[in-house]
Amino acid sequence: MLELWLVRHGESLWNGEGRVQGQGDPPLSALGRVQAQRLAPRLSRTPFSAVYSSDLQRTTETARSALPGACTTADPRLRELHFGVWEGNTWSGVADTDAAALSAWLSNPYTNTPTGGESYAALSQRVQAWLSSLPRTGRVVAFTHGGPIRVILHSLTGLPDGHRWRFEVGPASLTKLVLGDQGAIIKTVADAAHLEGS
Repeated sequence: MLELWLVRHGESLWNGEGRVQGQGDPPLSALGRVQAQRLAPRLSRTPFSAVYSSDLQRTTETARSALPGACTTADPRLRELHFGVWEGNTWSGVADTDAAALSAWLSNPYTNTPTGGESYAALSQRVQAWLSSLPRTGRVVAFTHGGPIRVILHSLTGLPDGHRWRFEVGPASLTKLVLGDQGAIIKTVADAAHLEGS
């Protein structure tokens, strides 16, 4: 069986500014750096057979702070959904310039696509390709984004009907899964106990 730990990156500068991030590449904010450091005590006591990260700097920064000295493999398949022309803009700015597309995407982001961006199906395909490349045993940690973590959770629980519910995956949170031939166990989702008081 494979134990898979999924860590969302700490808060980035664009998170703090309310900007659409996607595959844009802002660094961590001051708060994000603190959040990443708070992960270290939870992760450093655990041996991992492999450490992966999205190749975007907010995830690689989080990985370096949370597991200093670890040999980390950067993999672009762990990137966030590509939001096309919306990236770098504020959500209110997108609402002003591309209202119809934003409304359609918000009503059902699983079937509608950001203007010039990536479909949820494409995100799911590349994340599933990464998952299938993992060893079948051991303990692996991956530093990634909210979208890929939700894709993996949806692959185990089913895609929401429309947009009536979704998993909340906060910055620097930890999700733990056990994957085996007989199915999967979801141990924790978006655990952020290490951030209490930050």
